[in-house]
Amino acid sequence: MTNPLDHDDHKFKIVNVGKFQGVMFPEGVIALNKELATGLHNALATKLANHPVGEVEVRLAEIAAHCSVVLDGVYGPEQISELCAILAGRLELLREVAPPQTILQ
Repeated sequence: MTNPLDHDDHKFKIVNVGKFQGVMFPEGVIALNKELATGLHNALATKLANHPVGEVEVRLAEIAAHCSVVLDGVYGPEQISELCAILAGRLELLREVAPPQTILQ
């Protein structure tokens, strides 16, 4: 059995399209961003609002603390993608229930 975290999906890829160059984000980073975009993590969003968007490492540490995930060591790009995948899974379990919305007519 193969470990899903050993797969090539956790590597950043540089793509050349004509004279343009782009970066394809790893699956873990995409999964974490999708989970954060659900709007079901208001408490975490409040915590993340205290940190600039460019401070990726600090924001990941804040998300990890929110999820009770202990960080230890130095993380390279592939390990960050693996961490993002783990955090996305934890956040899915920690989703906050959205209050019911009333429709006024």
